[in-house]
Amino acid sequence: MKIPRLRWFIAAFLFTASVINYVDRQALSLVAPLLTREMHITPVEYSTNLQTSLVAYTLMDIGSGLLVDR
Repeated sequence: MKIPRLRWFIAAFLFTASVINYVDRQALSLVAPLLTREMHITPVEYSTNLQTSLVAYTLMDIGSGLLVDR
Protein backbone atom coordinates (compact mmCIF):
# COMPACT_ATOMS: atom_id res chain seq x y z
CA MET A 1 0.00 0.00 0.00
CA LYS A 2 1.48 3.31 -1.07
CA ILE A 3 0.51 6.46 0.82
CA PRO A 4 0.53 9.55 -1.40
CA ARG A 5 2.89 12.35 -0.33
CA LEU A 6 4.17 10.35 2.65
CA ARG A 7 7.63 11.85 2.25
CA TRP A 8 6.27 15.40 2.67
CA PHE A 9 4.18 14.38 5.65
CA ILE A 10 7.25 12.95 7.39
CA ALA A 11 9.29 16.06 6.53
CA ALA A 12 6.55 18.33 7.93
CA PHE A 13 6.30 16.21 11.07
CA LEU A 14 10.08 16.35 11.66
CA PHE A 15 10.11 20.11 11.04
CA THR A 16 7.28 20.64 13.54
CA ALA A 17 9.02 18.50 16.14
CA SER A 18 12.22 20.51 15.67
CA VAL A 19 10.40 23.81 16.10
CA ILE A 20 8.69 22.60 19.27
CA ASN A 21 12.04 21.39 20.63
CA TYR A 22 13.68 24.76 19.87
CA VAL A 23 10.87 26.76 21.50
CA ASP A 24 10.92 24.47 24.52
CA ARG A 25 14.65 25.04 25.06
CA GLN A 26 14.25 28.80 24.71
CA ALA A 27 11.46 28.79 27.29
CA LEU A 28 13.88 27.48 29.91
CA SER A 29 15.95 30.64 29.72
CA LEU A 30 12.85 32.82 29.95
CA VAL A 31 11.46 31.16 33.06
CA ALA A 32 14.79 30.83 34.89
CA PRO A 33 14.31 33.93 37.09
CA LEU A 34 10.80 32.83 38.03
CA LEU A 35 11.86 29.26 38.79
CA THR A 36 14.81 30.28 40.93
CA ARG A 37 12.60 32.63 42.93
CA GLU A 38 9.71 30.18 43.32
CA MET A 39 11.90 27.19 44.18
CA HIS A 40 14.20 29.23 46.45
CA ILE A 41 17.36 28.10 44.70
CA THR A 42 20.38 30.07 43.59
CA PRO A 43 21.20 30.59 39.92
CA VAL A 44 24.16 28.23 40.38
CA GLU A 45 21.87 25.46 41.68
CA TYR A 46 19.47 26.11 38.79
CA SER A 47 22.28 25.87 36.24
CA THR A 48 23.53 22.65 37.86
CA ASN A 49 20.05 21.12 37.56
CA LEU A 50 19.75 22.29 33.97
CA GLN A 51 23.18 20.96 33.06
CA THR A 52 22.38 17.60 34.64
CA SER A 53 19.21 17.28 32.58
CA LEU A 54 21.03 18.27 29.39
CA VAL A 55 23.74 15.66 30.01
CA ALA A 56 21.02 13.01 30.50
CA TYR A 57 19.32 14.24 27.31
CA THR A 58 22.61 13.94 25.40
CA LEU A 59 23.25 10.42 26.66
CA MET A 60 19.74 9.37 25.68
CA ASP A 61 20.27 10.88 22.20
CA ILE A 62 23.36 8.75 21.77
CA GLY A 63 21.58 5.64 23.04
CA SER A 64 18.47 6.20 20.94
CA GLY A 65 20.59 6.97 17.87
CA LEU A 66 22.41 3.67 18.24
CA LEU A 67 19.10 1.88 18.71
CA VAL A 68 17.56 3.48 15.62
CA ASP A 69 20.65 2.64 13.54
CA ARG A 70 20.28 -1.05 14.43
